[in-house]
Amino acid sequence: MTRKLITLLLALCMLATLVPMLSAAEDEDLSKYRITDEDVTIILVRSDNSNQPMQLDSPTIAKIQEITGVKLEIQAIAGSDFTSKTEMIIATNQPYDIMYDCYYVANYAGQGAFLNIDEYLNEDDMPNLYKLFNEISDLGKLYIDGALYQIPVLSREAYRMGRSPQIRQDLLAETGMDVPTTWEELYEVLAAIKEAHPEVYPIGNRNGTGNLFTCYAYPFGTGDGVYWEPREEAYVYGPLSEEYMVLLQWLADAYAEGILDPDYAVATSTQWQERLASGQNVFFYDNPTFATNFNGALASTTPGAYFGPIEVPAAEEVQRGLYYSKHDMGATVINGATKYPEICCKLMDFLYSDYGCTLTNFGIEGESFQYNEEGEPEILDSAVADYMSASDPMRAFFGKYSLAKLGMARYIDDRDQDKFVT
Repeated sequence: MTRKLITLLLALCMLATLVPMLSAAEDEDLSKYRITDEDVTIILVRSDNSNQPMQLDSPTIAKIQEITGVKLEIQAIAGSDFTSKTEMIIATNQPYDIMYDCYYVANYAGQGAFLNIDEYLNEDDMPNLYKLFNEISDLGKLYIDGALYQIPVLSREAYRMGRSPQIRQDLLAETGMDVPTTWEELYEVLAAIKEAHPEVYPIGNRNGTGNLFTCYAYPFGTGDGVYWEPREEAYVYGPLSEEYMVLLQWLADAYAEGILDPDYAVATSTQWQERLASGQNVFFYDNPTFATNFNGALASTTPGAYFGPIEVPAAEEVQRGLYYSKHDMGATVINGATKYPEICCKLMDFLYSDYGCTLTNFGIEGESFQYNEEGEPEILDSAVADYMSASDPMRAFFGKYSLAKLGMARYIDDRDQDKFVT
């Protein structure tokens, strides 16, 4: 075999290995996502989370305009003020076109405040959402008197790891007590930590009382508001249950004895993180990925201090984590007075296409992600490395590209987290 032939065969072998890595979108006709060639600006209002501040000029937002022709003017409102300010926007007819994170749809349903999206939910105008609404039977519950005023946050791939109890393991060991397995035992452990460290308020909470009940109600054997109770196989209203009263008493006792942070109702997410990272709080029931950030901060000030998980405590015969469905269901609404109802609907539908989902969860192909050998999107190692020095690498990266639920995504793909949590 000649040297030239060997060289040619090697080159062909190398090419064969590269073929699966070619863009999964390379053969897709992106012109089908073009919505308008006119000069159209859509005002999009959304909550701004301090953990991942909204970037108004991110590469992802620019790409959305390039593909669809729609220019987005993002109005990001601080999460702490979002409800009051957006209700004012709606009540006073201030201009906007699309609003993410609207949790009071029913309050304004049928009053003309929101567009009836069902008028556009068909195979021609909104083919992606039309398909999803036909596949996911629960979405029919979103209709109010035959009209659909919201588009829910859905998931293409959902981990829904949610919240879990995390405690300072060094302080737990200091008490000499066993790892708590019930809520009563956990209370005793936290009381012991409080006694040994009077300056500490063991339980931290962020973003108001609502978050407190979201985290604790279901593990206590009840639920926050209307929820599906598997023991009864029915939807029930949690606050009417005996278990809810038990939870209220547990929290009231914790507050009275200085175990629950007295600022539990007003502490922002940033303040909550600062308190856990500095040792002012030593227990949280929330997103466990925050523990990595807290442990990094504690390592520089308190050697040997670290957060670690415990099993969800049992409430009598019930031991369970948070109640989760696959889909987040957070509401996006379209202004009933928008000048561009069809464009708004088609733009939202674009976000629920496979291309739109990948764009708003993984970013720009070749810059922040690539398709792997199976044709699935995967964040680039080089992109991860660029953010590893940040206090919260994943959210710093997501923020740069306006990704995931705190960014532009409404059709969530949690695989964008893989490179940051493994």
